[in-house]
Amino acid sequence: IYNCKTTGVLVRNNGRGTFEENDIWGNAIAGVIVHDKGAPTVRNNKIRNGQGKGVDMYDSAAGVLEGNEIFKNAMDGVIIQT
Repeated sequence: IYNCKTTGVLVRNNGRGTFEENDIWGNAIAGVIVHDKGAPTVRNNKIRNGQGKGVDMYDSAAGVLEGNEIFKNAMDGVIIQT
């Protein structure tokens, strides 16, 4: 999942899902964004070389982040906010 003009993976509006063993890289805003009560499982991915954040979770986001390699993003690797 690479070189997207915005976000590689976006989960929102109570969205769920499992994202495993992906190479998520070179995305403009973030590799993964979760918000508005989204709750995915993000496991064993490489989230790297993004122009923004690696993982951004906010606005009542939940879910599982486990075993990911998050590196060389221009901004925060992981940011979790309320």
